[in-house]
Amino acid sequence: MANPRLPTPGADDGIWGDLLNDFLAVEHNSDGSLKRAEDIDAAAVDAGEARVKASAAQQAASNAQSTANAAQNNATNALNTANNAYQKPSSGIPESDLTSSVQTKLNAGGVSDSVVVHNTGAETVGGAKTFTGRMVINEPGAGAATLTLPDTTASTGITFGSDTNIFRSGNSQLQTSSAFFAVRATLGVAAVGVTTSGDPTRRFQINTDGKLLWSAGSGAQDTTVIRDTTGGLKIGNTAGTSGSPATPTLSVVPTGVTSTSTSAGGALLVNNGTNTGSGVIVYTNAGSGATGRLMSVRSDNPAFSQPGFHVDYEGTGTASTILHSGTGTASNALNITSSNTDDSAVGINGSEITRGTVKIVHNYPGVADPNSSALSLRANGTGTAAQGIFFDAEDGGTTGNLMKMRNNGVDQFIIAPNGGLYTGSNVQIGSTTQDFGAGSVVLGLKNATTVPTTNPTDGVIIYSEGGVLKYRDPSGSIFSLTGGGGSDANPQPTDQGFKAWNFDPVVAANFTAPPTTPSTGQPVLMKFKAAVSGTINNIHLYNNVNGAGFTSSASFAAIYNMSGNLLGSTADLAATLNTSGAKTIPLTSGVAISVGTYYYVWIVVNASTMPQFARGGNHGGINIGTSAGTFRFCTLGSSITSVPSSISLGSSTALSISYWVAVS
Repeated sequence: MANPRLPTPGADDGIWGDLLNDFLAVEHNSDGSLKRAEDIDAAAVDAGEARVKASAAQQAASNAQSTANAAQNNATNALNTANNAYQKPSSGIPESDLTSSVQTKLNAGGVSDSVVVHNTGAETVGGAKTFTGRMVINEPGAGAATLTLPDTTASTGITFGSDTNIFRSGNSQLQTSSAFFAVRATLGVAAVGVTTSGDPTRRFQINTDGKLLWSAGSGAQDTTVIRDTTGGLKIGNTAGTSGSPATPTLSVVPTGVTSTSTSAGGALLVNNGTNTGSGVIVYTNAGSGATGRLMSVRSDNPAFSQPGFHVDYEGTGTASTILHSGTGTASNALNITSSNTDDSAVGINGSEITRGTVKIVHNYPGVADPNSSALSLRANGTGTAAQGIFFDAEDGGTTGNLMKMRNNGVDQFIIAPNGGLYTGSNVQIGSTTQDFGAGSVVLGLKNATTVPTTNPTDGVIIYSEGGVLKYRDPSGSIFSLTGGGGSDANPQPTDQGFKAWNFDPVVAANFTAPPTTPSTGQPVLMKFKAAVSGTINNIHLYNNVNGAGFTSSASFAAIYNMSGNLLGSTADLAATLNTSGAKTIPLTSGVAISVGTYYYVWIVVNASTMPQFARGGNHGGINIGTSAGTFRFCTLGSSITSVPSSISLGSSTALSISYWVAVS
């Protein structure tokens, strides 16, 4: 049997209680009572035997000798204190029952191996402790309040070494004045996490790759901040759908008043400093499914009095540029809509010297673009009285043109500062389709749709009526600007229901009876100038003598143009010219004529008794200034019994008889 001894501080870790109980058991029974003297004597005998054994082992182990000597001394001490009759409590010997030296040894620091503290109840360990190994608290599965630092001051904590600590800095608040590192062997896994009780998902998490993640405490973590592979921060959130859009990736909501400074203020400031690259870029690669704008600026308060978007620029480039390559009829490069009835939708102010304040350039798209324009204006809404274009040079007016229109660098239309109108070409009035008769620098004036009925207060009113240029003076007199001039008291073809005649019928006071000239079967041509544009359906002449002995289907009238082409003709004239008086001879189909254009009425009669037509002058001077192809009166051919499809006017022969004819 080994000699009982007291525990050795620093050398009996984990067995000191067993050694102490063995030592006390020399003089005490298990119930704490003292043993009998003979038992003590037996213990002494055992001690003697132990000394013999210790002496025999002294050469092999000096430590064993020391143990034997200690056991000898303990046995002696036990004999000396046997009469004290100490009663051991059933719960064990408390520390206070030990001598102060034993308490000191038991409470001394310098624990060199692991320490396990079992949470079997509230335990208090006094004095400073230094652990050179590891401390495991309630291992495994620590519960609540496993380690309690009872001091409630903010400085209570745990110190590691002499320079690193963790301490309580306030109610439910833990702090360190040193750095905190989470080092794990795997990249991209959680290093720090934050939850509330019962959360299945971390509300905030820091990964070992530097990524920050957030969630609502359940479901997947849906918001992240991470370093982009090319540098900078990248914020991402889960992809939403059109039915359930994602919340904003980044929201900035100030709780106070932010500065209005354009260089250091705002709820969000991007200070590009001296960076030569872009400050802010919004990019997307979304297609036709896109439902949101790339950028929106919105003010919901009608009293907001500041600009919605403002640019301060001092560079040499363009303050704002929009490059648009979209397609579609509703894909404008810039679309501005305003419902403010008190001010303009767009206000532009400039101080240019050699440029327009606004410049619009239409570029040829490479395909036909006749319906496009550099500027398109429109006023909408039934009942609107808005002006199409309004210009005013305020503060003294301008000495420059109010409008200048150029084509290929050449001035074509100018409105002078005094309102004068200048054009380098033709002007058409009354129609948007030009009708200049192949002329250049001419005025085309259509017939008045409503003839003026009141007098001008100053000057004259110029208009066209029935293809005749007229004017009305302040006295109410109307003048026709015909070849001979004169007052409109002289009747015009339209006054008598005709679209043209070759001369006033008042002049046709005589009659000529063929067969002297023309003879039977010889066509007569009479030139007239259309007084108005329109369609003629009848030829008019006056017959003084009844014709007779007509050749069947051999007498006709027709209309030809100045190229000799047939335009229209009548039926056989035998049943018309066999009586006298004014004759209206219908064409078989209408013929279109244009105002101011010359035409020929062609007529041939085959009869034994020729009719006599009203005529004017009968002399060789009626065709003065004309030639074959332009004669006012002429004959062409002989023995003609039908209407040719074309005639050669250059072969015509001047006629000295001026027969009257009209068309309607």
